[in-house]
Amino acid sequence: MAHADQASYIQYINDHNLRIPLWTDGQLYGMGVKICMFLHEGMSPQEVSDAQGPTMFLDNMGVIRASQETICPDTLR
Repeated sequence: MAHADQASYIQYINDHNLRIPLWTDGQLYGMGVKICMFLHEGMSPQEVSDAQGPTMFLDNMGVIRASQETICPDTLR
């Protein structure tokens, strides 16, 4: 499933100002992997965002896009 290492994902998060305050790199990457799992199970990016709620990330769709771009590009449509 994974096509990028943790460093590439974290770099994307940082480059796009998607950093979640107080989260470690490991926590961020774990969430990215979890997002990809949801996408592989058939959820749309919007459904994943809605399931996370408005307070999970400052930019839900941005974090989902980061996951798709670096960890699971096969989910891009």
